Amino acid sequence: MFLRRITGSRLVVPTALVFLLLGLAACGSSTSATTSSTSAGAAATAAASSASTPTTAATPTTAMASPAANAASPAAGGTTIMVATDATLGKILTNANGMTLYVYAKDTAGTSACNAGCAANWPPLTATGTPTVSSGVTGTVSVITRADGSSQVAYNGKPLYTYIKDTAPGQTTGQGVGGVWSVATP
Repeated sequence: MFLRRITGSRLVVPTALVFLLLGLAACGSSTSATTSSTSAGAAATAAASSASTPTTAATPTTAMASPAANAASPAAGGTTIMVATDATLGKILTNANGMTLYVYAKDTAGTSACNAGCAANWPPLTATGTPTVSSGVTGTVSVITRADGSSQVAYNGKPLYTYIKDTAPGQTTGQGVGGVWSVATP
């Protein structure tokens, strides 16, 4: 009788789902109780909010990580350097995500002078494997070792960076900053 009275209610599915998720969280993991209850609570909140929201046709979305994340996330097996065309600057180098790459005038061949706070604003283009290049990249691509021991991609010996204020692919807001930063060109 109790089930018959609530089956017409819109709360049956979300409530049942919450209890199911709580039950699974309680017996399905060897992690601490705090983690399990937090995960179950988040899942219950998500289930409740999706149950109260009408469903519509799926709309594709594109998520773009921050430029710093883009710079620090090499492609599988290495980092890819590509060529793009900027309306003002002509052909420029970008990472695989289309974020503009820059060179720093204070760097010397094979050595980065941009560390600590500088690297927070100008994230180095790092690599975990051999860098690859797309067609149109005509110079020499190599990997240097930074002062912190990490690997950074260099083009013709000059270390490459992205700029934290470039928030979308193709932006070149770092061009000329401080008179020492310029867009890397092929």
